[in-house]
Amino acid sequence: MKRSGVSVEQNLEDRLLFSFVFAKDVEGVNAYIEEVRSRGKVPTEVQRHLHVEALVASRRFDEAQKLIHHYESEGLIPSQSTYRNFIGALFTASKPSSSPHSPQYRALAWDMFAHMRYVAHPTPSLDTYNTMLRACADAISPSPQRALDLFHEMTAENRIRPTTATYNAVMLTCSRSGRKDYMHEAYRLGKQLLDEYRHLPADGSGAKEQLQPDLETFKAMLEAAKRMGDLPRARWILAELVRLGERVDEELMGHVFHVYASFRPTFQRSAVPIMKQDVSKDIPNETDTGNTGHEVRTPSIQLQLHAPVVPQSREEVLQEAQALFRRVLRGQEVAQMGAMWTDTSHPDWPFSSVKITTNLLNAYLSVHLSHAVPEKALALFISEKESLYKRFHVTKNSQSFAIVLERLAVAKGRKGRQEAIKLAEEVWSEWITFSTGRENNAGIRPANSLSPRRIESIWATMIRIVSRSGVPVDISLNDG
Repeated sequence: MKRSGVSVEQNLEDRLLFSFVFAKDVEGVNAYIEEVRSRGKVPTEVQRHLHVEALVASRRFDEAQKLIHHYESEGLIPSQSTYRNFIGALFTASKPSSSPHSPQYRALAWDMFAHMRYVAHPTPSLDTYNTMLRACADAISPSPQRALDLFHEMTAENRIRPTTATYNAVMLTCSRSGRKDYMHEAYRLGKQLLDEYRHLPADGSGAKEQLQPDLETFKAMLEAAKRMGDLPRARWILAELVRLGERVDEELMGHVFHVYASFRPTFQRSAVPIMKQDVSKDIPNETDTGNTGHEVRTPSIQLQLHAPVVPQSREEVLQEAQALFRRVLRGQEVAQMGAMWTDTSHPDWPFSSVKITTNLLNAYLSVHLSHAVPEKALALFISEKESLYKRFHVTKNSQSFAIVLERLAVAKGRKGRQEAIKLAEEVWSEWITFSTGRENNAGIRPANSLSPRRIESIWATMIRIVSRSGVPVDISLNDG
């Protein structure tokens, strides 16, 4: 086009440069920028952005950092989106499974954020704040105070209106901290978001839509609820979500079941004193009252904002969780109706998007492990007839074995520990088959790559079970 004398539009040049970036052709981008400079022109802001982006996409972070500093030294300040994309890529690369250099990448990302504010853009944009707030929610080392400081700076000092994504990031960070004060702060922020959303008028300005709660909002609050065993709050969260017309997914239901697992009812059967005196005279005869049996309070899952009283015993916790799981299964039936089903008022419609996955079954199993006797709970794991995983044709993962062995490791009493080692031997035999990739007649497929930390943790748990039982057991790799 140039040889024929046809003028090349700037937009076409940028699109051509983007094609080099998309192909991760760093040399091609460098050559193009050099060609622009050879014509006596200065690369535009878009071209400088794409130049840095090519290095970031190729994970050549050191070169990208040097290039940004080079443009700064020339007085060609990169756009804030350039810094934000670079910082976001560093955080992505810092995830534990992505790179052995994760601490260095995280440190560099925060350094670049401070550098950007000092050299180029003192006031971060909404998107930049959201990127940094999401980074605070890192599962390994959440930084709740830093997140709250950034949120205050953004909203109070810089007068930037937060969005749902902003609230979600701060709430998730506070919930993952594990500290009660921060987890209550997550609840407060969640309620603040819901209140703001309700009171904003739908005037077409888009303000109400930017604050519409989504599944991530409720998942963030449930992260706190499951750490605190806060079942009343989890009930409210689930009811509020359904009231807004949202359909739950399997991850959210997993959080709900974890709340049931960590909830500790007020009634403990072992704490009830045994009455020795004869109190039969004080108990009315069933025939006199017209009752044919004992009155049993059956838990109900009605998903109302003012739910019935929380379960008072482990049996009631278990019954309520089972009732909730049955609603999930009925939701599967609703989903199978497909496009023919349009009645969103059906009580099981909110559960029609839930898929039966390994993690969901693990969460449901953890409820039984926490509130049922080990023999009954383990039947859902190893029994040929009652196994949840076989019933739903789902493959177990390493977490499945970890939660079962951890429950057996805390068995109380000499008899309980001896029963635990018997159950653990069955689980261990299956674990060896799973972890070594051998397939047995139970239909266990070869395992995917397992983290060394998880393998070490499971072995340590089994060793603890054996040592507490006082029974010599061979747990070598030849087992099973």
